[in-house]
Amino acid sequence: MPGGAHNVGPTAGLCEPMMGRPVVMAAKSILNKLTMANITKSSSDLCKLHITEAEEITDIVSIIFSKAIEDESSCQMYAELCNIIKDKMPEFQEGDPMLVNAKLKKISFTRYLLNKCQEEFERAGHHDKATDAEVAGMNASDQTATLRCVRVRMLGIVKFIGELFRQEILNQKIMHDCIKRLLASKDEGAIECLCKLIATIGKQLDRKEAKLYMDYYFEQMQETANETDSQRLKTLLLDTLDLRKNRFVACFVCVNSYFITPMAFLILFLLLVP
Repeated sequence: MPGGAHNVGPTAGLCEPMMGRPVVMAAKSILNKLTMANITKSSSDLCKLHITEAEEITDIVSIIFSKAIEDESSCQMYAELCNIIKDKMPEFQEGDPMLVNAKLKKISFTRYLLNKCQEEFERAGHHDKATDAEVAGMNASDQTATLRCVRVRMLGIVKFIGELFRQEILNQKIMHDCIKRLLASKDEGAIECLCKLIATIGKQLDRKEAKLYMDYYFEQMQETANETDSQRLKTLLLDTLDLRKNRFVACFVCVNSYFITPMAFLILFLLLVP
């Protein structure tokens, strides 16, 4: 791997991002121009950067993650980028090499990415508390805008995590853990994220060896659909249940992160078009 393995102290990866680093600024410039058309060149340019510190990798991972979840339509592209560069980025050693009998563990780009996924998923799981603090004192319009931003971020996080699984960067165990945690919550935002994740990875996850798990997930989703008073949530859950019946071939379309049936989309189109 480029540059081999580097030594870092025990606190590596715990520092605040230092976006002023020349290497990080160069990476950000490359990522700002990323498209599917230039993904091969962009990935090559990223791998050619002279990365010498673990903090530079963590900052680059943070930029990739932020850009991926800004727009759901970008998640697949950034997941593909991660898959291309994951084995070409330098590794770093965690621990103090000066200590006698110290066990040094190599930390790869993939490990930093996994840590970031866990961190952001955990943060999304506590979005209610964060949102309460953020909206305190805001007027109704600002509250609505803030809550929408939180919701879009949550959906972006689970979509990107799902796309990383599709690229075989994350494994099935991680996906099942994510689904179980989302399924355990009765929060509408968590259930919406669950539906988003199932829609993203259901086809890959619904295999013979995981049938019992998948059956349980969908039974619980059916129960939630039966119990909820939210028509929007009920429709979203039922549409997701239909996905499995149709072997995860989408029977609805997505408009501004809302899932609607083709007929509803046609009616909406006819109403909006002069």
